[in-house]
Amino acid sequence: IILPEAMEAIKTAGLIDKTIYGSDGPQRPGFAKNYAERTLIAMEKAGYSFEEAQAVMAENAENLFPLGTNP
Repeated sequence: IILPEAMEAIKTAGLIDKTIYGSDGPQRPGFAKNYAERTLIAMEKAGYSFEEAQAVMAENAENLFPLGTNP
């Protein structure tokens, strides 16, 4: 599945609040930055709002793994 199609499928299925961005995979210099940019472009093409993209890129992970907070 191509990245824009994956982002559209996530949005259509109502899974944005359960999706966490990750860039694991074959690495090369500049891969992580390039992949993040391609992910944001794919989200834009799929009609994600700023808030939805922010949730996938950071907030969902922060909510699941609240680093730096006391229990």
